[in-house]
Amino acid sequence: MILRVGALVDDLVVDAWVAAALAEVEECESAQLALLVVNAEPRPNRSVRRLVRHLLYFAYQGLDRARNAQGDPFARVDITGRFPDAKLLRVVPIRTGRMVHRLGEASLETVRAERLDVLLRFGFGIVRGEILAAAAHGVWSYHHGDNRRFRGGPSQFWELYEGEPITGTVLQVLTEDLDAGGVIYRSSSEVDPVSLQRTRRTVYWNGVPFVRRRLDDLARHGWDFIESLETYREPATVGVHIYRHPTNRQMLVFLARLVSRVLRRYG
Repeated sequence: MILRVGALVDDLVVDAWVAAALAEVEECESAQLALLVVNAEPRPNRSVRRLVRHLLYFAYQGLDRARNAQGDPFARVDITGRFPDAKLLRVVPIRTGRMVHRLGEASLETVRAERLDVLLRFGFGIVRGEILAAAAHGVWSYHHGDNRRFRGGPSQFWELYEGEPITGTVLQVLTEDLDAGGVIYRSSSEVDPVSLQRTRRTVYWNGVPFVRRRLDDLARHGWDFIESLETYREPATVGVHIYRHPTNRQMLVFLARLVSRVLRRYG
């Protein structure tokens, strides 16, 4: 059985870890990448107010990333022409609220016509509406973090902030309720207590094979096997606090903790 797979992306220039995950689908004997749905919505400019409010976070993230550039999972990779058998569909989603994206009927019909088994989400905002049922086995999406404790984002930051030793990665089947979908893959990774970028490098690269493994499982054993996974029936996490980008005040606390950890490690 060869599964037909589609992917939602924000551009044809994607993060390196996304390009690697798509390449694994393409190389999978059980699946073929049949459709790339590209978000053609004009990108809003980042507001000055938001930039100022989170200035210390953006500055720290940029510096930490520059100091740990080797193997950067967020390096930009152009996938134009890399998957010649995948049809390309550019859509302007319907935005409802600040973060929610829905697809219009014409776009939905085009996606449905591809008779996809799975649709992977690597872009767009919070996806809701009929697109969630446009593929036979739904929309699969990563959450980089342990969604039982850390919902929202930025990924891995709050684990580092709180001094957690372990973070996680989840692959889940999306539903209308945020972070309430069936978890079909869950793993854990160590937190580097003095570097967000090094923590993320481990987490994002470790998560790349998850999609391919579950596609292989689906092709060989069917959807009943996926539903039988212990994680699939976990209680929804809708009551867990949703984190946001840290404010400058929160960053001052974080940076003080970071300095203390660095001194303990290298002092």
